[in-house]
Amino acid sequence: MTELKWFRLMLVVVAALALSLGSGFAYFTSKQHAAEQAVSTSFGDYNRYVEACGGRQDGPEWDLARRAYDTLARASAARDHYAEEASDLLWGGLIVCPALVLGFYAFRWALTGRLRPLWLLGQAKR
Repeated sequence: MTELKWFRLMLVVVAALALSLGSGFAYFTSKQHAAEQAVSTSFGDYNRYVEACGGRQDGPEWDLARRAYDTLARASAARDHYAEEASDLLWGGLIVCPALVLGFYAFRWALTGRLRPLWLLGQAKR
């Protein structure tokens, strides 16, 4: 395989990684926003039920408040999980893609002794 073919292969792999990691990041970010809406809704419900209790911890309002709090805790945990997954994908992409490009040029330098980027080589021939 020629050097130019390896370069093109590296570009295809970097593009595929960027697209896959970017789409995963978008998916988890949208799930995070949906969970944030659930947190907001359940927090409003919780506050409304606590106000309806009037300081009493017996009755249906208090039971509804506890259920709303449990829903709030689950939605908050889901939101945090999706935020962590999105962050992991973002950092993974920011580390892996440049590392792949640097690895290509390090391997190219090790084999050929040339360090100049391939896109600059075409300009030197003009």
